[in-house]
Amino acid sequence: MNKVSIKRKVLLGVAAATISLSIGTKAYASTASTQDKSTKTRTITVLNKKHHGKLKENLDKLVKESKITQDQEDKILAYAKEKKAARKEEREKLKDMSKEQRESYLKEHHKTRGDFFKELVEKGVINQAQSDEIVKSLESNVTTK
Repeated sequence: MNKVSIKRKVLLGVAAATISLSIGTKAYASTASTQDKSTKTRTITVLNKKHHGKLKENLDKLVKESKITQDQEDKILAYAKEKKAARKEEREKLKDMSKEQRESYLKEHHKTRGDFFKELVEKGVINQAQSDEIVKSLESNVTTK
């Protein structure tokens, strides 16, 4: 009788520990992945928020603070307009495809969309520090509004 109750207690303890460990691991995994946001993910998130229209406002502020030049702001806004037109054109192209074609196209091209600010740095429009400053400004606008 005593051996059975000890076995039962041990099995219950192991089961409880297993459940606790699996719940803890799942909670850790979900928070760890959200804490490791890349710059690209942050940029996409920032630009897709309802404050996307605030890009010019944020850039104007950075021009006043002498963190970017007026010429750089103009080039950034022109590039944003160009990218928006390209996305619109791509959406129109997708409308004419069948479901299978659309899935295939998206699977092939989903990684080809670049990071907006990284592209601006690569084109020499802004430097990395300015890119980081713009993203930071946009993020603060999104989180404070």
